[in-house]
Amino acid sequence: MKENKILCFDNLIEEVINKDLCKRCGGCVSFCSANGISALEIGPDGIPRYADKDKCLQGGICYLICPKTIELEDEVKDKYNWRYPMGDWKDIFSARSTDDEVRDVATDGGVVSSLLIFMLENNIVDGAIVSKRVGAHGRKPVIARTRAEVIDAAGSIFSEAQHLDELGDTYASCFPVIKVIKESASEELKKLVLVGTPCQIKSIRKMQALCCRNNRFVLYAMFHCRRSC
Repeated sequence: MKENKILCFDNLIEEVINKDLCKRCGGCVSFCSANGISALEIGPDGIPRYADKDKCLQGGICYLICPKTIELEDEVKDKYNWRYPMGDWKDIFSARSTDDEVRDVATDGGVVSSLLIFMLENNIVDGAIVSKRVGAHGRKPVIARTRAEVIDAAGSIFSEAQHLDELGDTYASCFPVIKVIKESASEELKKLVLVGTPCQIKSIRKMQALCCRNNRFVLYAMFHCRRSC
């Protein structure tokens, strides 16, 4: 009888990183740091690596939530009613915002920003986790609660490196989701929408499928389709 082996970060190195399949979403590092293990870190090239291998619990969570592994695929698809080509959808459109103020600052048509504003103003969500521009190239995650805050965060620059890598630590990456969601609990924000790239959203969905079956939060997810993952 073949014994099931827990796949860990060593397997991610072999199957994903060494094969140049890593898209640098930082999901593996984010989960590790958020749980206080901190065995992993993001290297100077944006690729995850061991920070202290002795701290690794060999639990395999980093492998499970990587968007490039097939683990949890069936559970995620079942949980979120996934169907071809992109998920739980009713119809697919090519669209552009009709809001001049949004289009002036948007990256590509302003549809996501307009949807966020609509959801906030109609109390569909309590806040939107977005990436706000800081300086010429920097970003920091914020929870937008108003139209003005959404517009202020619109048009952020996409980057491959260090998106989810500091989920459990500091506000230095694009989407430190776990930390932001934990802090939002004290503000009674129960319904949040997250804007991210496809690989980021897939990593978050895997985290939800794995650990958040009884989560008190409703986490909506939007992604920018211009970035290939």
